[in-house]
Amino acid sequence: MLLAAFCEKGEDPTFGDARFRQTHFASIAKFGATKFLGDVYFVEARFDRGARFGAALFQGNVRFGHAQFGRDNYVVDARFGGAHFCRDVRFGDVKVSGSLILSHCQFDQGIHLGSFHVRDLNLDEAHYNAHVVVEATARRLTARKTVFQEGATLRLDGVEQCALDQAVLGGPSAIFGHPRCKVTSLRDTDLGQLVLADVDLSSCQFSGSHSLDKLRLEGRIKFGRTPSGLHLGMHWIPIWWWTRRQILAEEAAWRSQMSRKKAGWCDPRHSADKLVDLSAERLVTLYRSFRKAREDGKDEPGAADFYYGEMEMRRKANSTPWVERRIVLPLYWLVAGYGLRSSRALVALTALIAVGGLTLSRYGFAAKGHVYTADVKPLWDSFLYAVGCILSLDVKINNLSENLTRWGQGLRFLLRIAGPLFLGMAALAIRSRVKR
Repeated sequence: MLLAAFCEKGEDPTFGDARFRQTHFASIAKFGATKFLGDVYFVEARFDRGARFGAALFQGNVRFGHAQFGRDNYVVDARFGGAHFCRDVRFGDVKVSGSLILSHCQFDQGIHLGSFHVRDLNLDEAHYNAHVVVEATARRLTARKTVFQEGATLRLDGVEQCALDQAVLGGPSAIFGHPRCKVTSLRDTDLGQLVLADVDLSSCQFSGSHSLDKLRLEGRIKFGRTPSGLHLGMHWIPIWWWTRRQILAEEAAWRSQMSRKKAGWCDPRHSADKLVDLSAERLVTLYRSFRKAREDGKDEPGAADFYYGEMEMRRKANSTPWVERRIVLPLYWLVAGYGLRSSRALVALTALIAVGGLTLSRYGFAAKGHVYTADVKPLWDSFLYAVGCILSLDVKINNLSENLTRWGQGLRFLLRIAGPLFLGMAALAIRSRVKR
């Protein structure tokens, strides 16, 4: 009856200034396609059965402070899909038992979505011409294909999941969450002006994102982790374990689908955000961008895990040259963990000393008066001689002959090259973990 009184000649309802302060709507409030030419106030209004503002036009200021949608555990939605807000908009301390839908809306001036208490907040394909501030408590927030022309500040202290794939961030933007707030997707988004703080990225997808190397990470950022424990399988080494490190969700999904060693891996991505086009080459690019972002932020220890992931994916990528993929990178991984695992380099050094000392004791030292005839020497003395070769020290041991066989000379040459190399790898790995 109210809307019919403001209709002329079959046109859409048109209001000037509208005051609905503390109004109680017992049934569904259907304001779809309504034109509000002046200021509109729904402050402290109650919508027991929900509201429909789809395709409405708001030419003045809009206020929904302390509005409530739903009552007595009755779940209702507040729908503004396609509405056009020409002036300043304020949603302060709004409570919606269902979903607040602002998809396909257009906001020409400032908007503040403050202290929301909703089940789901939908901002998909909306267009914000001014900087927007969102403070929400919700199960899930989505802003897919949303245009933030001047950027956005999302304070998600009470949000469980957030997705901003294909969003346009035209200005400085930030997402402030909490350790349990999961950002599930930033696909196909330019992240050059985005700051992420105190969020969980363990299930977040970055595939197709731009300027990922300029993304800033602050506070407590959580990434996924490799599986723990021992694993069994039908391989030439039937027992294996995974090096503990931070990983991206795309790697976990790729290994759960493509890798021969799937034990312990699972796809952490949200079912609605899953991708099909997973490849090791794509993961190389993602890890390289994350590594550069952490290095530019003077966080060398934080960049180490992403460098490890980059090298792992290079070792798995079919585009990597065969020699590098089958020989160089596997050896580099085995003896030094790509220069990041000092324990492997020290184990390799110990094995080199053990094998070198044992070989020297048997075949390295020449018998007196003979060049090609080996003379067996005490094993402990041979170990000391091998350590001396590695450290380039002139070790004088009475029980050892100063003359070496051809095998001994070659082995000494190998020890003097490989030993310092392993020591250097161990020092480099330690430095990468403690560098400021």
